[in-house]
Amino acid sequence: NFEMQQLYIVRYLLTNMTEAELSSALYYNVYAYSASMVNNMTEDIKNIVYIKDDVEEGSYYTSISADVTAGSEDVYAQEKIKVIYDQTYDSWKSAGVSGLATNSSSQNWSKMKSEIQAAIDYDYENMAISEQDRKKKWEKRVERLEDLVIARVWSCCDQKVSEAVDAKCPTQHVENSDGTVATKEYATDHSISQFVSKYEVVLMHIGGQAKVSFQVASNGYKTHEAAALTGSKTWDAGYNGTIAALRAGKGSTTEEMMNWKEKKVITISSGAKFVEEMKNNDESGWWTSNKENSKDAEYNSEEYVEMYNGTNISYTYSYVFKGWYLDKNCRYEFDENDVIDVNLTVYAGYTVTKTRK
Repeated sequence: NFEMQQLYIVRYLLTNMTEAELSSALYYNVYAYSASMVNNMTEDIKNIVYIKDDVEEGSYYTSISADVTAGSEDVYAQEKIKVIYDQTYDSWKSAGVSGLATNSSSQNWSKMKSEIQAAIDYDYENMAISEQDRKKKWEKRVERLEDLVIARVWSCCDQKVSEAVDAKCPTQHVENSDGTVATKEYATDHSISQFVSKYEVVLMHIGGQAKVSFQVASNGYKTHEAAALTGSKTWDAGYNGTIAALRAGKGSTTEEMMNWKEKKVITISSGAKFVEEMKNNDESGWWTSNKENSKDAEYNSEEYVEMYNGTNISYTYSYVFKGWYLDKNCRYEFDENDVIDVNLTVYAGYTVTKTRK
């Protein structure tokens, strides 16, 4: 009922504002979003300078990191803020503010209005619901309403898929033609979906929201590709440590980099403490301060082979989830009490064990 009331408001705006007024409002909000991101980056730079010049202490940014030694808190804090700044800048730059503003006058407002009307007029009371889903009839109605408002398709085959359901492609396709994992994409034949696709960051800013994307290990940390089995090395009984230490010790060549995949995306209220948002969204069971009980981010690698003194040795990596970090090197920890006011990507940090098979 609440979502239906929201649609009534949208329909009222689309009916009572001219297309020129709607486009002008969109144009204004594009630059309002841009101004906010620039302001956030300015604040980040100011905080770095304040900590560097001893105007402020950096302890707020180092409260949970066990790797920070006494005397290095301020340096760590400056570097952590810089990572947040870089993420904000990348998000702002990729939005393409100038292009969004230029295209604000070419939106198909009339078709969006008709799609809203179709969602309002749909007969939710008499929609077909299977017997096993009868107890979830309200949930099914909401899913149907949301699918009518924002249409999604699988990238592998263009078949419609529910925005509200996390399921596989109905034809069991799991990969795109280029071998990448199939994802839910905005339907190109749906005006609202196209609008949301292009203006998502602006719309989230208008709604006072921010997005956190959680990345976990996809194929593990491979020290060498199979094609590069040359030369002589000595097996040293394996490796035990963290992702940060492993990467620092191995350099930065492409075959030695961790690959990531998105595990989950959560939308939260901008400016709120992250842990409070998890409780409000009933996600506290997934995000947990008790790291050992958080199984979602754990990973065990496939079997790899390397050459040591002319002998091929098979081995695997085991990863135990340690916490969430703001950088791929897993140095700057994401505190559950951090206040989120920009879109962020966080990476699962692991304790890693390399074992010979």
